[in-house]
Amino acid sequence: MQKKSLIILLGITILGVILRFANLSPFNVYPDSYQNLIVAKNIIDYHSVFGYVGPLGMVYPDFFSWTHPVYPILIILATAITHNMTVSAKGIALIAGILVIPLTYIFIKRVFSSSTYGLAGALFLALSFNHPI
Repeated sequence: MQKKSLIILLGITILGVILRFANLSPFNVYPDSYQNLIVAKNIIDYHSVFGYVGPLGMVYPDFFSWTHPVYPILIILATAITHNMTVSAKGIALIAGILVIPLTYIFIKRVFSSSTYGLAGALFLALSFNHPI
C-alpha cells in the first residue's frame, strides 16, 4: 500500500507542476507576487518594508501587517543569483508551490493516520490556483 501511495503522490505532484506552469500569468508571476515585488524593492531601496511607489509617490504598504517579509527577502536573495526580481519571484513561487504538495500529504497523513486523506489533501492542493506558495 505504501508504494502505491507514493506512486499516486508522484502523479499528483506532476499534475501540480503542470498546472502551476499553465496557471502562471503572462507576466510570469502570480498576481499576488506584485505586492511582494514592491516590498522587496522597498527593502532594497529604503531598508524597510515601507517605501514610496514612484518618486514622491504614496507610501506602500500602508500597514506592516499587510506584508509578509519572508517572501520578499527570499526574492532579494534569489535576485543575487538571477539578477532579475521577476525571475526570482517566479522561481520561488514554482519551487514552493511544488514542494508544498508532498508536504501536505505528509502532514495530513500524520494528523489523520490515513494515506487516503493525505492523497486527497495533496490532490486538492495540486488543483488549487490559490495556493502557489
